Amino acid sequence: MSDQTPKWANSTKVDSVRVMEPAFQSCRTSPRDAASEVQGLIAVLDEVQRQGVLVVDVPAGVPGLPRDSAEFSPATADTGPPEDVTLHPGYARVLAVIDAATRDLARLIAAGELEAVRRLGYALHVLPQFLWAPDEFSPEDYAFCLGVAAGSWELLSERTRDELRALVGSKLADAVLEHVRRNPRPW
Repeated sequence: MSDQTPKWANSTKVDSVRVMEPAFQSCRTSPRDAASEVQGLIAVLDEVQRQGVLVVDVPAGVPGLPRDSAEFSPATADTGPPEDVTLHPGYARVLAVIDAATRDLARLIAAGELEAVRRLGYALHVLPQFLWAPDEFSPEDYAFCLGVAAGSWELLSERTRDELRALVGSKLADAVLEHVRRNPRPW
């Protein structure tokens, strides 16, 4: 466990991936109702960064956390989390996208940009699984998701755009963005 683990009088250990998945699904399907889940995810992501692990201690009562967030992801369901859940360097790029884009989701929800929330939620919904298996991520397979987010590209923060480009590589990102520019489609 990291030396950065905070100690609260009442805390609970949550699997951050179990918080990400429903938040992104909610953004895809019910963007008007996703604000609480996104705010809960931001609190968990802050602890992931502070503690340097995917399974984090959070204060009891953080709003917006799903009921099953104290359970563990399918990757570790049989044994619980590994003793060492320190963030592997392979997680860094995916986690950077998730962190930047989640903060954008909160901003876009507050601004009433629901189509952009839906698009970005779609682009993010597949990423949490790669935190437990970063070697399985394929930029080419992710290009479709990037294309969905690209439909609202101008509404995304520079940080989110940069992280998405870095995730798939500049050449592929440019090709996807150009395709979407030439062939705009409504959500």
